[in-house]
Amino acid sequence: MQRLAHTRIAFLVLALSLAACSGKSSGHVGQGHDGGDTDAAANSDLQAISDLSMADAQSGQDQQPGCSVAPVFTWRAAAITDTAGKVHINVVQATNGGLTGELVLYVGDEADLMSLPKVRTIQGTIGQPTVDGSFVVVDGKSYGLLSATITLNYVTSPLSSEIKASLSDLVFQETACVPTQNDMSSSCTTGYVAGCTFTAPASTLDTTVANGTACASSTDCGTNGKVCDVMTSLCASSECSSDTDCGTNKLCVTQHAPVSATDGVIAKACYAKCNPLVASSCGTSATCIRPIDRPPTMGDGICLSDGPGAASGPCSQQVGSNSTGCTTGSLCVGVGFGPGGQMLACRATCDPFMTDPGCGAGSRCFNGICAPAAAGVDAAALGQPCTATNSYCADDGKAYRGFCANPFGMGLMCRPFCELGSVCSSGSCTAGGGAPLPSCI
Repeated sequence: MQRLAHTRIAFLVLALSLAACSGKSSGHVGQGHDGGDTDAAANSDLQAISDLSMADAQSGQDQQPGCSVAPVFTWRAAAITDTAGKVHINVVQATNGGLTGELVLYVGDEADLMSLPKVRTIQGTIGQPTVDGSFVVVDGKSYGLLSATITLNYVTSPLSSEIKASLSDLVFQETACVPTQNDMSSSCTTGYVAGCTFTAPASTLDTTVANGTACASSTDCGTNGKVCDVMTSLCASSECSSDTDCGTNKLCVTQHAPVSATDGVIAKACYAKCNPLVASSCGTSATCIRPIDRPPTMGDGICLSDGPGAASGPCSQQVGSNSTGCTTGSLCVGVGFGPGGQMLACRATCDPFMTDPGCGAGSRCFNGICAPAAAGVDAAALGQPCTATNSYCADDGKAYRGFCANPFGMGLMCRPFCELGSVCSSGSCTAGGGAPLPSCI
């Protein structure tokens, strides 16, 4: 199954309503639901998986002269991180398409987190930033976290996206630095000044996901061993460990594979099986895609339902989605990066093992997608010596049919790609050997 940017972090959502420079905040804050934009360090493909409820807070002090009322902030994406056994909750705040704040809250050593609840008080001093390095920006001014209390009530083992915690006594103090959008973590460390302050209301967060929760992708189900069931679009416990667990004409495919110590556990789901070389094998309103958690194998494809994105147009596919995100025959893929993170677009699907994959002039079938012809392709034909290693070769104007490799010291040549289970005219179809796809060796 196509997954975008395998580096996936466990995300939380935190919606805060802050009144700047009044000593205490006022008003009621609702719930936040979307993933929003984040900086590159927090991952370009971010998706929110939970809501945060806020307690009411009443204003009780006069506003300081020269201090203005803060806008409503939405804390959108957070990650549980573990560095050398030190566990932090990172919460990134984004407004107007730019990064405008971050909380980095140390909650304790990993070895201590199995004994809960755990309460930690963060306390800075005027003139010195807190060791947690948390900040927000209001009306062009930077405010550092002066004090806070975090109570951790629930985590999983291993650590995952599921957590229950509460925040209280969040006090922010104006800093001396001038923040640079999207680069405040390094620039806002010059200490506090005798300026405006504000207090955020107490908040609670719960990112646990129950089986039966509606989902569109595995992202909606977190990283604690749950999948988004293909047939019901509901979160469920991991469904299989091998194809045989799924029954006839189905494949067991990875929806989530952990990439860090805080990214939960592997989770797999059952998909309807199809033949990638037969365009109609999924019927109507679905497209046959080769799963990416295994080498190309004869007859092994999975059916993904069609989505709303028009061919060659923009799309909004979530990581681990059960849909292609696009109309029949197209797939939502990353096509570059912009100010808001990774850019996505619908691209025509193809199969490089077809005689004619169906890509237009100037395009080649590459990794299952019709893409512009690439530079640096070796001119060698299949079975002929190559001039460079690790290059595609055998460009017939429709697809790159081979790869320049020297498996097991057998000689550098253009070796033809093949599907596992197929018969090679010379050698046998083997995964590995220095090529990105199985090849005849």
